[in-house]
Amino acid sequence: RFIGTTIPVFVYFAWYYFKNPFKYSTELNKKMLLYGLPLVPYVLLNVILSQADKFAIERYFDMKILGLYGFGFLIASVNDIFINSLTSALSPQIYKNMKLDDEHSNKKIQQLITIYVSLAIVMNIGITVFGSLGIYYFINKNYQSVALFFPLLSLSYLPRIFFTAYQIPVFFYEKTKILPFINLFTLILYTIGVIMLAPILGIYGVCIAAIIIKLSQMFSLYVYIRRIKLDKKNGSLFQLKEQYLVSILIFAYVGLWYLFTQNINENIKFIYLLPLFFITFPYVVYKIIMVMNFRIGDILNFKK
Repeated sequence: RFIGTTIPVFVYFAWYYFKNPFKYSTELNKKMLLYGLPLVPYVLLNVILSQADKFAIERYFDMKILGLYGFGFLIASVNDIFINSLTSALSPQIYKNMKLDDEHSNKKIQQLITIYVSLAIVMNIGITVFGSLGIYYFINKNYQSVALFFPLLSLSYLPRIFFTAYQIPVFFYEKTKILPFINLFTLILYTIGVIMLAPILGIYGVCIAAIIIKLSQMFSLYVYIRRIKLDKKNGSLFQLKEQYLVSILIFAYVGLWYLFTQNINENIKFIYLLPLFFITFPYVVYKIIMVMNFRIGDILNFKK
């Protein structure tokens, strides 16, 4: 894969620099370094955080549990793929409007962020509910136990939706220096959480610690952007009260599901997750339709 990726990249560079001679700019290089250098430790710590739960599983459990956890993590990580796809699709429009910084463009920003967060929540609900049902009822019985902790794994991506939205003004206003410190704080918090929870709650403790990772990232970045008022520079960027409430409802429902289904036969236990989908999905979809009905023409006709 590395060779297959490298060859076309080098061919492209050769073609590009043949037509556009290489130039060096000290001024631009300084700007790039100030913006980009903090991302190096940030990404490195992200890699550690993304694998920290596997290290914890290997430390406290056996290879069989690690394999089951890895299978559940693989399905749950579809959330991350969808989140990254959405941000890649919508962030160029958001950045263009942030640069314009007028009343009309600020309204577009708020609507685009609302669309992004709402779509990501819908996907998270679907993966959480139907992923659990699918693992238990349709996958080989050797993997059925994954369904017991899968909802926690999937829900750990819910805070990441908001964290990714909060990153937008951080990147746009070149405040990336805060990101490594947030990840370092999160890593310390996660280590403490795993040490405390894994011996008591087993694999569920590791899943809860994974939720702690993303919650601490989300809250830390939110506090930072509020403190320096990045969220106010383009109107009010994050008018997401309803999305916050829906997310709290999702967490609360899954928590109650774990609490009240302990003694229920597993053959019907996961059916009780379905109301979560039917309660939250229609409202979130309605919210998306209302925003997109007002926005879709503007998005398609947006001029550079």
